Amino acid sequence: MIKEEELAKARIAWGDGIIAISKAYEVESETSSIFINENVAMWMGWVTLTDKDGGIVKVDKSWGYKKATDGTLKIILHHSSLPYEA
Repeated sequence: MIKEEELAKARIAWGDGIIAISKAYEVESETSSIFINENVAMWMGWVTLTDKDGGIVKVDKSWGYKKATDGTLKIILHHSSLPYEA
């Protein structure tokens, strides 16, 4: 069964990757919803990236994970989008 602490560690590891890719120096995540059922977990929320010049972008994110037989979490779903602006 997936534990919420494992989900948090997976999101932190992902955040480190975003810093390297986007050269952002600050990454904040805000959880909207977490669903855990046995070996499958879903996370929905927002990630705010701040670059070295103070530019900010907030992204809607969804992640799905499945626990593999070796105990590691594998990403089975990923979606990113910019929030709708009317």
